Amino acid sequence: MLRNRRETLFSFSLLLGSLLLGAGLIEVGIRLFTAQIYEVHPNGLWRLSKTLGCRMTPGFDGTHVTPEFRVRVRISEQGLRDRVYGPKRPGRFRVLALGDSFTFGFGVDAEDAYPKQLERLLRANRRGSEYDVINAGAPGYATNQELQYLKEDGLAYQPDLVLIGFFVANDVKGNLLPPDRFTLVGGYLYDKQAYAHAVQENRQQPGRLPIPFKDVLWAHSYAYRFFADRYHRWLVTSGLRAPPAASPAPASAPITGPAPAPQPASAIDPEVFEVTERLLLEIVETARTHQAEVVLLLIPDIKQVNNPTGRWRAAWEELTTFAAAHHIPVIDLAPAFLDANRAGQTPTLWFMANKHWTAAGHRLAATLIYRALVQQRLIPAVNRERASG
Repeated sequence: MLRNRRETLFSFSLLLGSLLLGAGLIEVGIRLFTAQIYEVHPNGLWRLSKTLGCRMTPGFDGTHVTPEFRVRVRISEQGLRDRVYGPKRPGRFRVLALGDSFTFGFGVDAEDAYPKQLERLLRANRRGSEYDVINAGAPGYATNQELQYLKEDGLAYQPDLVLIGFFVANDVKGNLLPPDRFTLVGGYLYDKQAYAHAVQENRQQPGRLPIPFKDVLWAHSYAYRFFADRYHRWLVTSGLRAPPAASPAPASAPITGPAPAPQPASAIDPEVFEVTERLLLEIVETARTHQAEVVLLLIPDIKQVNNPTGRWRAAWEELTTFAAAHHIPVIDLAPAFLDANRAGQTPTLWFMANKHWTAAGHRLAATLIYRALVQQRLIPAVNRERASG
């Protein structure tokens, strides 16, 4: 009797071990030969914040993988995709770069994002002062979050100049939404309402398998994504499930990051811009109260670059008119990227699927920003005696 139990236990253990080994080999094989997890953001990058909605996790170290790039993403203990900064020393000029995924450097190494490329240009060519350009960009941030970040964290770096990387589609839409709209599921960041809507829709779909911990499996298992995708396709092709309708939050992917471009009518709606302009003005007043100048950096969307006569120009004119009325310096990157598009350079400057700048695109942006800062006398004059020596 005891011997039979031992044999049964051994057989069961052998079977379980074989299944686990087989599952492990399948997971490894899919990871190596047909990777499934192409993320909007690396898993674990975000943590929730009561005031900002979300902020990047201090000490995070991960890899961001899409079909177009594979880059390492490291977040400092101060919550920046940058090095750690201490108190500002005398004679040092600091630029605080606020913005979304363009400022953060989506798809490129941290040193290739335009804030760090700008820092190198300043240090190489403006030898009369020492320079820091702090990359405080966070994917998906809108102006309301950037204002709150400036108050909570940014001013502590004692910036002399605050550079607001303004991406009209992302910022205008995000400024109409409450910052505390997020939730974390399986290490990914979701909009609460949109995620709940997607979950409810999924529950109503026929053919759902009773698999526990689906969110965890989706977040971490390539094999689960591979077979779940094929299973869902089979349900659709066999007629057991209708093709998925457009949903505000597919449960398969985080939804933060650059928002879809607004429709032309809303892009120039005065009521929409009133909220954004009020937030920009508060950033300016907050910074100037602490002896820092503010520069509005206008970042074009690739759709604008490909449609130079589109109605987005009205939004640009609205922003520049507002800035002029409040004596806010403006750096407009659109003309140079439009020229590059006419010269056929867009595929070298942009990730064509991801719609963010490549390292070359960031280099162009940094060069334009540097030249504008010099021309508008927004950085210290060169100490020619020291430079010549």
